[in-house]
Amino acid sequence: MKKRSWIVKEGDSVAVLLEEAAAGDWIESPAGALSLREPVPMAHKVCLKDMEAGEPVIKYGQEIGRMTQPAPAGSWIHRHNLACMRGRVEHEAGKMAKRREGPWKGPLSGSTKTFMGYRRADGGVGVRNHLAVIANVFCANTTAERIAAQLPGAVLLRHNLGCGQIGFDLELTARTIKAMGTHPNVGAVLLISLGCERLDPQEVYEAIRESGKPCELFTIQEEGGVEATVEHAVRVGRQMQEALRQARREPCPLSDLFIAVKCGGTDSTSGLAANPVLGYVSDCVVSAGGSSVLSELNELIGTEDYLASRACSEEAERRIYQSIYGIEDFLQGCLEKRLPEKRNQLISPGNFDGGVSSIVEKALGGVHKGGEEPITDVLDYALPPKPGQKGLFLMSYESVDGEVSTGMLGCGAQIVCFTTGRGNPTGHPIAPVIKITGNQKGYERLRDDFDMDASPVITEGRSIEEMGKTLFAYLLRVAEGEETSSERHDGDELFCLPRRHGCPMGVQDDIQGNFCGV
Repeated sequence: MKKRSWIVKEGDSVAVLLEEAAAGDWIESPAGALSLREPVPMAHKVCLKDMEAGEPVIKYGQEIGRMTQPAPAGSWIHRHNLACMRGRVEHEAGKMAKRREGPWKGPLSGSTKTFMGYRRADGGVGVRNHLAVIANVFCANTTAERIAAQLPGAVLLRHNLGCGQIGFDLELTARTIKAMGTHPNVGAVLLISLGCERLDPQEVYEAIRESGKPCELFTIQEEGGVEATVEHAVRVGRQMQEALRQARREPCPLSDLFIAVKCGGTDSTSGLAANPVLGYVSDCVVSAGGSSVLSELNELIGTEDYLASRACSEEAERRIYQSIYGIEDFLQGCLEKRLPEKRNQLISPGNFDGGVSSIVEKALGGVHKGGEEPITDVLDYALPPKPGQKGLFLMSYESVDGEVSTGMLGCGAQIVCFTTGRGNPTGHPIAPVIKITGNQKGYERLRDDFDMDASPVITEGRSIEEMGKTLFAYLLRVAEGEETSSERHDGDELFCLPRRHGCPMGVQDDIQGNFCGV
């Protein structure tokens, strides 16, 4: 039986199966009909020619690994016969191939389009106008939860930190909570403290107030206990909500839009369809003068040369290498050995099940989320760009969905655009999360958890540009208030605080505040 397949780029040595296949089924190849030697799961790879041990396997036009044993044409290519052998080469800044001269003329260069957003006192623009109830320490979680429950429409930020922390670990918690409280999607804040925690509630309160945002601090030990705190905070919260209801959206240029591009539950279709479509949207935003941020740098290992070639400056190029290599070292814990195959330990079992065989294959698919615009800078976790900076950014952090999403929002992103092949229902309390998939069967199975199906790129031959324009139009509707699937389901799982037990010595170098081993 003929099965549908896709050769991503001319010259690739493998094709991707678009449906599950059995031994004896066949696909079209450049050399004609090719019979499959064994069963192959959907989204997995088969070789288009006889392969020898040690031979490079080419996908996306680049090497994703090397064969560990011979395989005749039509064989399933995966972890059992492919290994990631690409090591890393230390580069000196400025010695790379010539960087792209920017700005690149993206899809919306010179655009005068606007969206309707909420202007903030500090100059930021929100796409939501939330009353946020924030626990300053885990001891205040239940109290904060009871307060939020009596304020319909309020969002709750609860976590398991705020005390028992020291040094940089504590600084990260403080930084992130302040970033959530001052975020442009938040219109007012109720900050709930126990009173004896290590994270100074007064410091957090003052940081939020300095942004010009209404904020009130309630300390359980000073209010007279939980019941008194709940009663007082709910009374004040209702007054805040009434004031928030008076706020009106106003026209804002696209240069005020800042999106985070993220993936989770990746399968092979993510790199083929969902990520390139999202990359087109990222280019739309950036070329119109706005900003986009890409993170999960451990999942971009193997694309560091490509990313560095897109750096706007020698300094940005240097930070790209330092961030990716530093995270690799930090996660592997093998500063001396740097064994190439250890790179493959940095992706999840679900990725392997979805047809991704190596970290480089995942990286080559994942990097498409960032489009093609030049890279302005590398940001530290939950810290905004330098004043006046716009464009495409990387954020130095590894891939834990909630921590990455929270950090990118802390950098200033108002919306998270989240691609997933296998499905992921999670949301964030302060920001809309747009879920995009390239997996047609996954979309049909979990339709209520997705916002866009990009699979027609694969199944119908629709262009990346066509689907990208559709997603961009939806992004603007979300920016103006249309609810995403995760918002309808009250998803808040992506709010997570990062945790580092101090800063690793001998690795940090001179990038101030960057805690992931660089």
